[in-house]
Amino acid sequence: MNGYVNGGTSTFQQVVKEYLSGINNAGFASAVNYYYVGSKITSKGNDLNNYITKLTPSSFGAAGGGATTDIGGLFKTILGNMDSNTISIFISDCIISPGSNTNTAAYARGQMTDVRDAIVSYTNHYEDLACLVYQFDSEFNGRYFDYQNHPRKVNMQRPFYIWVFGHTAHVAMMKLQYVPDKDFKVAPIRNQWIIFNTPLSALQDNNKYGLLLPNTAKNGQYVRKSGTELRTIQKAGDNYRFSFGANLLTAQFLMGDDYVEDTRNYKQMIGKAVKEKFYGEIEKDFNQSSPFSEIFRVDSDSPFQKGTFSLAFIPEVPDWAYECTDTDDRMFNGANDNKTYGLNNIFEGVFNGFNNGGHINILAQFDFEIK
Repeated sequence: MNGYVNGGTSTFQQVVKEYLSGINNAGFASAVNYYYVGSKITSKGNDLNNYITKLTPSSFGAAGGGATTDIGGLFKTILGNMDSNTISIFISDCIISPGSNTNTAAYARGQMTDVRDAIVSYTNHYEDLACLVYQFDSEFNGRYFDYQNHPRKVNMQRPFYIWVFGHTAHVAMMKLQYVPDKDFKVAPIRNQWIIFNTPLSALQDNNKYGLLLPNTAKNGQYVRKSGTELRTIQKAGDNYRFSFGANLLTAQFLMGDDYVEDTRNYKQMIGKAVKEKFYGEIEKDFNQSSPFSEIFRVDSDSPFQKGTFSLAFIPEVPDWAYECTDTDDRMFNGANDNKTYGLNNIFEGVFNGFNNGGHINILAQFDFEIK
């Protein structure tokens, strides 16, 4: 992290100051305390300006740490020092650094497991948890240690990450009300993701879903008996199809339209087990008088089986986490300049923490009876 700091003027430091200042100005926290976290936790008091201006390479070095970074251990430390009334903000380059003479693949898998265990340990005690992460870019000017622990001088734009952990309602209020995305003025948010385990029905008043009127080219050919009951689904064009609307407005605000409308995040359920991925389309409902925010069109090339059809919203690791993962950082060649070594292991560890031991992190489920 040394290359990101220079006494308060780097983009990294200014973004951090902007974000933490917004939290302070919101006045919803009874206390805000700052720390360096490396091989040890070093308290830096509660004066934000002093904290930011004294972020220097030498101050990081004095706080412990080095070329080897145990991200999984940091997750355990941070979440292990939280309770249900605490929000923790972890800011890092999130590079998994195995160090020299290490089996890098085994180390990365171990980091994924440690991140998972940190999530599971917290939710076992406090149940509710949200993890929000922002990705930004900043100038980096300093020594960069690659995955083989070889240092080299680097002066270029590099990504960094702000992770926010806490009770889902608290993190949601921070993101939507106290420090919304539009308040980031120093640098744009390049990517973001949020995952939580509180059902959407607990976060919004209107959790409606229901079948759309049938017998149109888009909606499909079927008999709509009620909002959740249909029969006589006929083949329309190439496929059998039925359509329904759902209110996912809160998810849209928190996760973004593209993520909510990504079919990878939906699975068909048989009983309590994930059966198969969702086949169909999702698009925004632009009808101002509609109670729904999204329209789902469910397609099948064979007749739908009679009985209960269930579709669950189970958030997956976002595509950008894989696109921004570097597998060899010994050289930056333009193709990997803005990538982070081992990043996918952190995200998969978080996802596995929310989907652990047979538990499926279902945020919303839509059940229909086909007769």
